[in-house]
Amino acid sequence: MRQQNSTSTLRLDPERSIRSQIAGYYRDRIVRGELHPGDRLPPARTLARELGVAEANVHHAFGKLAGEGLLIRRPRAGSVVARREPGLRGVAVFVPWRSLMRGEEFTRLLVRFLAARFEESGVECHVLYDTPGGTGWNGLRRLASERRIQGVICRTIEPDELKFYQALHLPFTGIGSLRIANRISLLTAELIGKMAEALRATGCRSFGVIIPERPAPGFLPVLRRCGAAAALEFREEWLYDGSHSAESFIVDRAAFAWNAVAHLNTLRRRPEGLMLFSDDLVEGVTMAFYRAGVRVPQDYRLAIHHTRENPVIFPFACTLVQHSIAEIAGALAEQLADLCSGKVPRAPALDIALTPYTPPVIAAVESRNDDPQGESRA
Repeated sequence: MRQQNSTSTLRLDPERSIRSQIAGYYRDRIVRGELHPGDRLPPARTLARELGVAEANVHHAFGKLAGEGLLIRRPRAGSVVARREPGLRGVAVFVPWRSLMRGEEFTRLLVRFLAARFEESGVECHVLYDTPGGTGWNGLRRLASERRIQGVICRTIEPDELKFYQALHLPFTGIGSLRIANRISLLTAELIGKMAEALRATGCRSFGVIIPERPAPGFLPVLRRCGAAAALEFREEWLYDGSHSAESFIVDRAAFAWNAVAHLNTLRRRPEGLMLFSDDLVEGVTMAFYRAGVRVPQDYRLAIHHTRENPVIFPFACTLVQHSIAEIAGALAEQLADLCSGKVPRAPALDIALTPYTPPVIAAVESRNDDPQGESRA
């Protein structure tokens, strides 16, 4: 095992992120083969003193590389360059128990597309579903220790899950909003901008948001910026997110959506439009609208984040702002391939489509009204 002490080629730019520069320096050396599996990096304290930076910056940079599967960090042993298997022979697709509790169609289809993708590539795909007793986690650790997999795709990467994935010492990626390179986020500024655009096209002048997660701190400024770009008013009181729930992870999204509509209906002034950030909210919103006598589009105009492969069962006209599950699966597979070959994972450019939706019953009535012969044939 070689000790790597030289940082003679690392010149820090004070105008850029110190952490990102340190991580980038060692990432490049590992990818180019200058650092080999088993090579030990300098202790964080030593490197920080040599570079004249805070030790926390070095820890953060090394932690980022460990999260990408490039380093292994062990207590009292330091940071060591990870051994990387040539080629991708086996992968695991891991679904946490909380995602199973929600019974999402999205998850079922995502797993199916991923398994088909790897089967076509000749890569053995192990699908693991977790249980309250941790059966899935134990199976994932066993596959990793037996070296039967070279990477993992996670249904979610939540803050409390990240340390478990990192402990596998394997490249991994998944869906989440954490600020790490090896993940895909669906909740982007582009998506919010498309939803604002969809509402503005209906003549809407203001909007509220229902989202069953607790978004990152930067979410509110993005809402305001995208709203302003579409000439839409937004108020913080019109945001109903996961912080309104006592649960850290919301399983019953129908009940959450019901409570969101009930809350918005108590406000002195309500928004003209609503962004629903999950088609899992549709059932609860529908029940709440019927209970309160809400009319669409007279009382609310709707833009719903939806995945194309999911069936649409909604009694109100709206605009569907759509991702493709097949495309998401492909992007996750490409990111994992990048990570396993030592490359920086590609940031996906996922297509987002705006699709006007009219419920079948309304569409049929409108069709008859447009047909001058309809009455006589009836």
